[in-house]
Amino acid sequence: MQIANILLSITSTVALILGLFILLSNPQKNENRSLSGFIFSIFIWLIANLATNLSKNPDMALVFARLTLVGPVLFAYFFYIFVALFVDPSKATKKHLIRAAIPGFLVLLATPTSLNIESIGAYGANTKVGSIYTVAVPVILAYMIVALTKLVRYFYKTRDLLKRVQIRYIFVG
Repeated sequence: MQIANILLSITSTVALILGLFILLSNPQKNENRSLSGFIFSIFIWLIANLATNLSKNPDMALVFARLTLVGPVLFAYFFYIFVALFVDPSKATKKHLIRAAIPGFLVLLATPTSLNIESIGAYGANTKVGSIYTVAVPVILAYMIVALTKLVRYFYKTRDLLKRVQIRYIFVG
């Protein structure tokens, strides 16, 4: 087994356990649900990468390789949700969060198509990516940049020392 596959196995297990721990510690809290969604999205991405690496059948490798797009789009969106809830829960309305989901949803529509991955060999070799990445990367970056900008602004605005420490932990993590 390659070292990459061992690392993917370990980190995906850690992500699953961490996501469950956060969710089960207080499932009614919106911040916990969004942070768990973020962690579970990382788990999906790691598992899809591992499955791609382990697939000796190119058709199965193609299915799993196409699924690798789901994780990054979802984790960027869930991070955005988490920050919106953390910074100002009153502004994180359903309408706002649904509107914010539209760009990511549109990218995810291309997941099962050749716009995502055109071709791939056994074990994930010789991957030829499709054109959706010219849209997906800016969408993912936009979610992350907007969320991180909100966090930085909130950090300098708030006088709540606990929130400031929590934001420091977010940036360290």
